[in-house]
Amino acid sequence: MLNQIQISYPQISNTIYVVVRNTAGKVWNGSSFETWADGSIGNYDLPCTYKGGNLYSVDFPAGIARGYYTIQVVIQSGGTSSTSDLPLDGMLGYWDPDAGNLLSVRVDTLVEYSNGERFTEEAVEVLEAINIDHDTEKIIIDRSSDPTFPMQRESDPS
Repeated sequence: MLNQIQISYPQISNTIYVVVRNTAGKVWNGSSFETWADGSIGNYDLPCTYKGGNLYSVDFPAGIARGYYTIQVVIQSGGTSSTSDLPLDGMLGYWDPDAGNLLSVRVDTLVEYSNGERFTEEAVEVLEAINIDHDTEKIIIDRSSDPTFPMQRESDPS
């Protein structure tokens, strides 16, 4: 299913669960987002089901509105969820409840433009370095301002 959070991890006896947070850092409690409270962690965890072949899954909560969310994957260390449980992974996801799709967005940062388009910072740097020579229709990649680029521009002998 497209609305599932899927985690690849070897089968263990401990429960693996996820926690969903919105862009403000508030956590999903089963009906709404609230400020994290250590004593309420049992309201935040979404236990995953082991499906075999090192795959765990859990449905993304249907009551959450469209948008970007942080999904924290945690290994439960005892009989109940605890703040001392071991974080396994974290990812950014985009949830579209109308289509029932949860798309993984594995990036460190996004740059958002006024028209709503989002790109990673690395993609923006690449796009800014590419030009098209309209006379020859050749693509020109300008790396002269990149200090990590190994070649130096030769000086003009004239």
